[in-house]
Amino acid sequence: MRLLLDHHLSPRVAEALRAKGHDVITARSIQAEAAADRPLWELAIELRRVMVTYNACDFAPIYNQLWQEGKAHPGLIIVHPRTIAQGDIGAQVAALEQCLNGPDLSNRMEFLRPAPTR
Repeated sequence: MRLLLDHHLSPRVAEALRAKGHDVITARSIQAEAAADRPLWELAIELRRVMVTYNACDFAPIYNQLWQEGKAHPGLIIVHPRTIAQGDIGAQVAALEQCLNGPDLSNRMEFLRPAPTR
């Protein structure tokens, strides 16, 4: 599974996941941080990457539009700030790594859950 992180996630999350061997890019790294939400997700689809965002208000309706249009996509991961704080890089990395090692997300929307503590 390959990820594209929206601009709401720190590039440090991508760096940490790449250091663990995962294929992760950011909207910033591909000069798309200013892209509107739908074009950004369409770029993720073109690149065959799961979109990861804190922006549920915009991306959940786009998910529904894609479903109604019958357009396939690699998946959507939404992070809620009450579940994993936007500044908690460690929790984001742990939860995304758990997700990366999980089942295929094609055509699905998942809310990221914190990784279990050890």
